[in-house]
Amino acid sequence: MLLTRRSVSNLISSTTFRKIMTVYPSIDIAQRDDSVVDDYHGTKISDPYRWLEDPKSEQTKKWISAQNQIFDKYLQDTDKSLVDREKIIKDLTAMMDFEKVGAPFKRGRDNHDGDHIAYYYYKNDGLQNQSVLWKKNSLEPDDKEEVFLDPNTLSEDGTSSLGATSFSEDGHYFAYGVSSKGSDWQTINLKKVSDKQELKDHVLEYCKFTSIAWTHDSKGFYYTRFPKPSVDEEGHSLGSEVDKNENQKVYYHLLSKPNQQDDILVYSDDSHPTWMYGLEVSEDGKYLIISISESTAQVNRLYYAPISDPTQPLNVIKLIDNFDAEYSYITNTDDLFYFMTNKDASLKKVISIPLSDPNQVTEILPQHSTDPLQYVVPINENNLVAVYTHNVQDVIQVYQLQDGKYITDISLPTIGSVIGVSGRRSDTVLMYKFSSFTYAGTTYHYDLNTMQQKVFHETKTSSLIKSGDSFTVKQSWYQSADGTKVPIFIVHSVDTVLDGNNPVWLYGYGGFNIDMKPAFSVTRLFFIQQFGGIFAMPNLRGGGEFGEEWHKYGTLQHKQNVFNDMIAAAQFMISENYTRPEKMWINGGSNGGLLVAAVINQKPELFGAAVPQVGVLDMLRFHKFTIGHFWCSDYGCSDKKDDFEFLIKYSPLHNVKHDAQYPSVLVTTSDHDDRVVPLHSFKYAAELQYRAGPNNKRPLMIRVETKAGHGGGKPLKKVIEESADTFTFVANELKLKYLQ
Repeated sequence: MLLTRRSVSNLISSTTFRKIMTVYPSIDIAQRDDSVVDDYHGTKISDPYRWLEDPKSEQTKKWISAQNQIFDKYLQDTDKSLVDREKIIKDLTAMMDFEKVGAPFKRGRDNHDGDHIAYYYYKNDGLQNQSVLWKKNSLEPDDKEEVFLDPNTLSEDGTSSLGATSFSEDGHYFAYGVSSKGSDWQTINLKKVSDKQELKDHVLEYCKFTSIAWTHDSKGFYYTRFPKPSVDEEGHSLGSEVDKNENQKVYYHLLSKPNQQDDILVYSDDSHPTWMYGLEVSEDGKYLIISISESTAQVNRLYYAPISDPTQPLNVIKLIDNFDAEYSYITNTDDLFYFMTNKDASLKKVISIPLSDPNQVTEILPQHSTDPLQYVVPINENNLVAVYTHNVQDVIQVYQLQDGKYITDISLPTIGSVIGVSGRRSDTVLMYKFSSFTYAGTTYHYDLNTMQQKVFHETKTSSLIKSGDSFTVKQSWYQSADGTKVPIFIVHSVDTVLDGNNPVWLYGYGGFNIDMKPAFSVTRLFFIQQFGGIFAMPNLRGGGEFGEEWHKYGTLQHKQNVFNDMIAAAQFMISENYTRPEKMWINGGSNGGLLVAAVINQKPELFGAAVPQVGVLDMLRFHKFTIGHFWCSDYGCSDKKDDFEFLIKYSPLHNVKHDAQYPSVLVTTSDHDDRVVPLHSFKYAAELQYRAGPNNKRPLMIRVETKAGHGGGKPLKKVIEESADTFTFVANELKLKYLQ
C-alpha cells in the first residue's frame, strides 16, 4: 500500500488517488526530509516535515489542497443510507435558528450626561454569522432597543468579528477591535455613541491580546500593541503569522490625535520581551493597574501608576514584583485596594491591601474549604457578588465589601453555569445569564437593594430541540489510574437503553486551569437526538474545577495524569454498559486536541473514531511560534533537559505507532490560526499517514478550514459546515443511523 516517495511537486499519484477513493486509507503522500535533525540535550530527533511549518510556501499549499481534496471526495462517497451531509446541514441549521441573547451591561456614569447611560447586550436573531451589539436605555421589557454595532457588516462573508471592546467613561465613545478571518490580531476602531458615526481617522494596528482602558476624562485610552513588522521594498510585511509575539508595549491614544504614530509610549520593558500587559483603570479613575504575565500560569506581577497627565510616561510603582501568585483587581476605596488572589489559597480568596502599607494584608473572603472562587463583582457600593463552583456547578453569593460578612445566596433554576456576570460598584443591579446542558439560558437582573430577581430574556429554542425533561443529565465519578476520583457529566435521552451499543461522544480538555462546566450546545443535543447518542464530559486534572491543586497535577511532569483520566473515562463508559469501543469517538480542541492525539497514540483500541481539533501536537517546538512560549507553564519547554524528558514521552507527533490499528481519525485545523498554528496539525497528520497509514484499516485524514482561526469569531455558517463534516465522518465510520 505504501507507494514510493514522490517529489513535493507531485504529492499524490493517480494510483494513490484511486486507492484513497475506494477504501479511504491514509497513506504516505507527503515528502519526508530526513536530513532535518535536532539535538535535544544529546538526543537526536528528526523532523522530516519541517517544511510544513511555512504556511506561505507553495509546497505547503499544494499539500493542503491535496488533503482537502481527499476529504471532500470522502464526504461525497459516504453511505447516504446511513447519513447525508446535506440533510445534516439543513437540520442543524434549523435547530440553531432561534434568538440568543447575552447578559446586558451598563455603560456611562450617573454623574455624567444621563443621555449616554445605556444598557448593551449581544444578540443573534438566529442564523447571523456574528452576534450583534444592541442598545437599550433601560432594562424594562417594553423599552425600545436598537442595533448599535453589527459585525456582520464588516465583511461580506462574515469572517470579521469583534475583539476587545470598551466604552469611554462618559459613555460618549466606543473603541472596538476587529479581527479578520479568525486571527488573534486586531485593529482598533472608534465610533461616537450618540450618532454611531465612525471616527475613521482612528485606526490602531498591531494589537493582539490587547486591553483598552479609558481614562475617566474620556479624552483617550491606554492600550497595548506589538512592534510594527518590517516591510520589504514593495511594502509587503516581512513578518510571518507563525513568528513569536514579543515586546508588547503600553501606549496612550488621544481622541484629539487620531494618527497612531502620535500615540504616546507610556510603559515598556525591553529587558523582558515575553512579558504581556493587562491594563485596567481603577474604578475611581485615579490609577492605571498593570497586570504583567509571562505565561498562562495563575501568577502575575502587579504594578500601578497614579494618573495625572496620561500623555506622559507613567510613574509605575511595583506593588507585587514576582510571579509567585495571581492578583486580580476588584475595586478600591481611595488607596485601599481589593484583590482576588491564590496567594496561600489554591481555591482563591479576596484580600485588601493599602497602597500606603502593602504589608498590611487583610482577608475579606477567606478561602472556601472545598469550592473554588471563580470571580468577584463589586456592586451596590458596599457589596461583593462572588461566584463559587461546587462540584463543577456554580453558586452565587453576596457579601459585604468591608468585612466579608455573608448576606445571601442568589437562587439558580437548576444545575448549571453562570456566565456574563456584570455590574459596577456604583450600580444596584447585578446582571447575569444562566444555562446548563439542556437549558438554553435565561438572562436575569438582580436588585441588591430589594433582593428581587427579574428576567431580562428567556431563550426559546427551536421547536426541533426537545424539551429539557426529554434528557437525562447526571454526574458520576470514576477512578483514574492512580486512584484519583474524577467526575464526569453524562447527557442522553430519557429513553436511552444502556445496552452497551450506544454511540458516545467523549469530550475533554484538561489544561490551563480552565473549567469544563455544564453549558448549552445545539451540536451536542443534535448528536443525542439525531443519532441516539450519549454526550460524556469528564472534568480532567489540569482544569480548574477543584482549584490550583487539581490544575497542577495535570501539568508539566504530571501531564500524563490528564491522559490517564481520559482513558479511564472511556473505560468507565464501556464498563458501565453505555457503549463499546466501536461506537465511541473522542474529541477535543486546542489543548483538548493534544489530549485526543496523545490518548489515541496510547490507547487506540478504545475508540472507533477521533477528532482532534486545532491541537498542540509538536511538544518540542510549540514554544517557537506566536504565543506558544506562554504555555510553558503548563507544558514545560524542550529547551530544558528535564522538561524534554517528559515531553518526548507523550508528544503526539513523536509517538505515532506503526504497529497498531488506529481508530478513524479526522484532524481539523484552520489556515489563519495564529494561536495554535496549523503546522501542528499538518505535521501530525503527515506523520500519522506515513507511520500508521500503510497498515491501518481505517482512514487517517485532515480537514483544513479557510478564512478561519483558532475558533473565536468563527462565522455561524462555518461552524455549521464544520459540525456537519465532523458528524458525517463520525457517523460513517461508526456506522450510525441518522434517526430523522
